[in-house]
Amino acid sequence: MESGNPLRDCFPDKALYAITDRLPWYANMVNYIVTKTFPIDFSRAQMDKIRAQSKYYVWDERYLWNYCGDQIIRCYVDDSEFHSILTFFRSSESEGHFVPKRTTYKVLKCGFYWPTIFRDANFAKM
Repeated sequence: MESGNPLRDCFPDKALYAITDRLPWYANMVNYIVTKTFPIDFSRAQMDKIRAQSKYYVWDERYLWNYCGDQIIRCYVDDSEFHSILTFFRSSESEGHFVPKRTTYKVLKCGFYWPTIFRDANFAKM
């Protein structure tokens, strides 16, 4: 079955663009929880740290959950998602001196977490 349209060997655009995909900050932890393997370039101390911390984490398909000391199970959020979470929680707040701190505690109480949550809540733009 031959069609009347021959294959074209050239691209319509002059340039090809590379897609850069960053791994989430918790990728090494998830890899250890799921496969029990470490990255090749890890030192002994890094392997011991991940091994010790992994007992407080659970991987559920798309999300990493942490059993925290305050008896709340928190979902670790990727960098691409935390801006929308902060925007949602700040939209109902009135402006004031304690708004970033209250917003942070509301986010934590609802079970979300990322490493820079306190800094991001202080400098987030409405």
